[in-house]
Amino acid sequence: RVGANYMASNATAIQAAVQGLVAATPTTAVFLVATMAAGLGWSFTAALLNDAHDRRIHTCLVTSGVARPDQFDQVLEDVDLFIFDYKSTDELEHIHLTAISNDQILDNFDLLYHHGCRIVLRCPLLPGVNDTDSHLRGIARMTRNYPKIESVQFACQPPAARCHALELGGAFAPPGVKLATAVDIKRW
Repeated sequence: RVGANYMASNATAIQAAVQGLVAATPTTAVFLVATMAAGLGWSFTAALLNDAHDRRIHTCLVTSGVARPDQFDQVLEDVDLFIFDYKSTDELEHIHLTAISNDQILDNFDLLYHHGCRIVLRCPLLPGVNDTDSHLRGIARMTRNYPKIESVQFACQPPAARCHALELGGAFAPPGVKLATAVDIKRW
């Protein structure tokens, strides 16, 4: 498990992660990297992606888009697919929800798109939080402005909650978060 041994050097952890993948799947594998959330940092992520890609392991980077443009430049050649979260169209709402502006995030999306990267736009929607008509129109505008987006995925549960649900073996919702109902999904 990547990052399970935090005492190991980055090089040792990278080698162990990639060796584990190669041993488990000697053919091409899909490899999702979640090292930033694990606190391992961008340099670890970039090195892991590079090593995996060199071994012809399919690489996919799930990102909130929060990084410096030069950090994305470091991994462009090593990522086969980006899954890019699009949480809010409105900058003030984005700041309210995430405590950061979406200006740099949108610039990073544009950078990846114009470099010809394959991108899936993942749109986490939370009823009563970011499922506004203006955000839904913003998602539609993104698909018009960026017609080569691979697909748009609507996530009706926060990504972190889905991860926790997998770890806990069932459904999970953080306190105070209303999950989407069939009525919500039909309205969207």
